Amino acid sequence: MVTPLSIIKPLWVYLKESRVEMRKVSWPSRQDVVRLTAAVIIASAFVAVILGGADYAFNRIVIAVLTRFKQ
Repeated sequence: MVTPLSIIKPLWVYLKESRVEMRKVSWPSRQDVVRLTAAVIIASAFVAVILGGADYAFNRIVIAVLTRFKQ
């Protein structure tokens, strides 16, 4: 039978252990977070431009091929 204590006790232990582990975490400085976020945004934009260009080129190729064989 499941009792409230059998649910609450493991949850409490988990929360206490999580708190202990969170104190061990080495958090980045604000400057590091801003710098790394900017790097991710720039890299994502670069990949988006590359993929967008490839998509556009493939689209034009497919249209050209289909138009040619349609005649």
